[in-house]
Amino acid sequence: MIMLIVYALFSVFLNYTTLGRHIYAVGGNINTAGLSGINVDFVRTSVYVISGVMAALGGIMLTGRTDSAYPLSGNLLENDAIAAVIIGGTSFFGGKGNVLGTFTGVLLIAVLRNGLNLLNVSSDMQTIFLGGIIIVAVFIDVVRGGGFKRVKRMKKEEKAAV
Repeated sequence: MIMLIVYALFSVFLNYTTLGRHIYAVGGNINTAGLSGINVDFVRTSVYVISGVMAALGGIMLTGRTDSAYPLSGNLLENDAIAAVIIGGTSFFGGKGNVLGTFTGVLLIAVLRNGLNLLNVSSDMQTIFLGGIIIVAVFIDVVRGGGFKRVKRMKKEEKAAV
């Protein structure tokens, strides 16, 4: 229930608030966002604060689920999070994506993990399999979104800013 509430809140937050739209703008191109009058430092700080609060909520939920506070219990879960977000359609280069896509990616990763567990695949092989999925998803994102051209443009912008 908490997950669904958080997804609903963030969907509304990102799509219908000024700060949510600014987050997309800063993620898409930080230089353009700054030139557009967006307070980039405030937006970035806000994103880090929100991320910290969500990590704390995740830690509390994991502690409640496992009845223990082992500090390494969430180790390597960041790979699942990255895979879910990339598979859900969020651009690796920022500025594109939505909460529903991420939710779909999370469901797909959960089904994959469960299926691999049922097939008695070792956790090391599961990590390798998930890493392969991340590589394929990023490659598709780069090819689909013109990522090679975008990386070159970003490097030119960085040189011009210096």
